[in-house]
Amino acid sequence: MSDVFKAVVNTTSTHTLLTLSGVLGEDAELPELGMKIPIRINFKNLTRINSRGVKKWYLWIHRFKTPAKVYLEDCPPNLINCFNMVKGSLTEFTQIDSFYVPCYSSKTGERKDVLLIRGKHFSNTSVTVPEQKDSKGGVMELDVHDSYFSFLKAT
Repeated sequence: MSDVFKAVVNTTSTHTLLTLSGVLGEDAELPELGMKIPIRINFKNLTRINSRGVKKWYLWIHRFKTPAKVYLEDCPPNLINCFNMVKGSLTEFTQIDSFYVPCYSSKTGERKDVLLIRGKHFSNTSVTVPEQKDSKGGVMELDVHDSYFSFLKAT
């Protein structure tokens, strides 16, 4: 997977899909988007976000005003950590629809990021992580503290 940042915009009659990949950092340019239809942002291929990327995100997401609605999909753990650390990185117009939670097996050393989906695995008040098994059939543990889910109170 490349570290070069890419932002690909696809607009339909019902929504705009913004797909981000690579490193969200000092060289990243987030696109101008209209606010009349819902915006879905997919982070599945975002490899990293650094401090300059956090600042760019913060400034960019705060440009959205009513009637904008921004849905965030496939948020990786590094992005969730930023949402938890930087107040205001999620706004009243953003909603996380899916995110990854890391799991770990102390027996095999395996690590797996598990996708959680709003309405199926989580709401703003609860989270249910489906049981994960390592390659030997052992149950994997969450590799995060409960505070990892703090961002849910902000969305």
